[in-house]
Amino acid sequence: MNKFILSFLIVALISSTYADDITGGWTSVNSNNLDSWTQEALIASIQRVEYLYSTKSPVFQEIQSIQSQIVAGINYKFVLKFDVGVFEVTTVRLLDGSVEVSQIVLLQTLGVPGGWSQLDSNNLDQFAEEAANMAISNVKGLLQSSNGQFSSIEFAQSQVVAGINYKFHLQFFAGDGGRIHYEVVVWRQLSGTYVVTSAQEAN
Repeated sequence: MNKFILSFLIVALISSTYADDITGGWTSVNSNNLDSWTQEALIASIQRVEYLYSTKSPVFQEIQSIQSQIVAGINYKFVLKFDVGVFEVTTVRLLDGSVEVSQIVLLQTLGVPGGWSQLDSNNLDQFAEEAANMAISNVKGLLQSSNGQFSSIEFAQSQVVAGINYKFHLQFFAGDGGRIHYEVVVWRQLSGTYVVTSAQEAN
């Protein structure tokens, strides 16, 4: 069976299954009676929050609400409570059957002052390392006229938003032999794109 026919059958199945529920786009789902697709989307949502907050070792507590929405596939929106906060997670089941987390929003912080989590600057994961490289490149551009040379990451933090914010305190060697410190915030969007949102000289 080719991919087009499979996609068509999935859309037909979705449409026939949910035909009575297409009124306002999002339909409430009973969290006590989940089908296998919703369960898979829920597991992906919980695992993504656990990954983003791995430094806090979050413990899942309860589902506060679930909604579904028919698109070219199915969107699921979960409001999930962890010991570190309440998160709204949007997950999409694509026509090929795969599940992806498309958005995470921290609705309420519980015991996470400021929302920033400390990272080990000597042991950054792939995403944090990519963000750090962008932060360093950005400051190098700012320091081009003074021949600034990167020295070290003094400390790194992360913050869950619609994506992830990374905050780095960077040390550079200045052309005159002194040292310059910069605080840089890099936003990793849900698309995987990195954007420097602020870069300023720090003490």
